[in-house]
Amino acid sequence: FSHCMTATHYHSVTSYHVFNRKAHMVKQLSKLESVSQPPLASNAPREDDGLRDCKVSHECGACQYIAEPYDAQLATKDASMKALFTGDEFAHIELRPIIGMENPYHYRNKVHAAFALDQRRQIVSGVYQTGSHAVVPVESCLIEDETADRIVQDIRAMLRPFKIQVFDERSGTGWLRHVLIRRGFATGEVMVVL
Repeated sequence: FSHCMTATHYHSVTSYHVFNRKAHMVKQLSKLESVSQPPLASNAPREDDGLRDCKVSHECGACQYIAEPYDAQLATKDASMKALFTGDEFAHIELRPIIGMENPYHYRNKVHAAFALDQRRQIVSGVYQTGSHAVVPVESCLIEDETADRIVQDIRAMLRPFKIQVFDERSGTGWLRHVLIRRGFATGEVMVVL
């Protein structure tokens, strides 16, 4: 089902439309206090900052360059683009350098979390491992929006109390397989699709 909220923080919603029999869960989600906390401290890199280290980047493959300094990431991507446009047929094209972001962390406004059971039958959420359907558990992602990360954590915590089963590929049973979250940075709107 989907749930769209118009508010800076999704907990402050007073009216909304829910299209599913699990409406009670969505109502509880909109009241959660864990998201009503002030935003997390800025993750903008400082000049004296070391490199950001992601514990699962070697498994998930979503951000292959996260361990490199940002300038090196841009140079690598720039070289990749230039390699694509070599040859006489591209001689008339002028490639300009890639323009970097002010803060290269937590910029993704669309988060697509996969849910599964781990080997101990505990609910995990995260991303699919590259080239497979194995879910790599992710608590917090360096490139995904922090509000979306907290929403995924809250949904995961609510599944057992609401007796909602995650989809099990082996048995073909269960209800929840993915959660999609979009956040409008300019409007403050958050959309959660279960």
